[in-house]
Amino acid sequence: MLKASVFFITIILTILLENSHGKGCRALGEKCSKTVFDRCCGDTVCHLSSPFHGKCVKCLKEGTLCVSDKNCCSHKCNIGKCTKEKHHY
Repeated sequence: MLKASVFFITIILTILLENSHGKGCRALGEKCSKTVFDRCCGDTVCHLSSPFHGKCVKCLKEGTLCVSDKNCCSHKCNIGKCTKEKHHY
């Protein structure tokens, strides 16, 4: 239950910050937390290794948790994970 709560909080924070730009963001390779205080700059995305601890990367690899297609290297986020396969709804 706690993992699900953290996952949904992370999704909500990511969606809210999706289009945010400006000062105070982290560069590629720097630590991030997917919060207002520790977000990645521009088109980079925070790859979390544990809740609120991650690193800014260009895109998320296959099998990684995601919230939108543009977060994934494959540009395919299916049911919360980056995948090579197309959406099947």
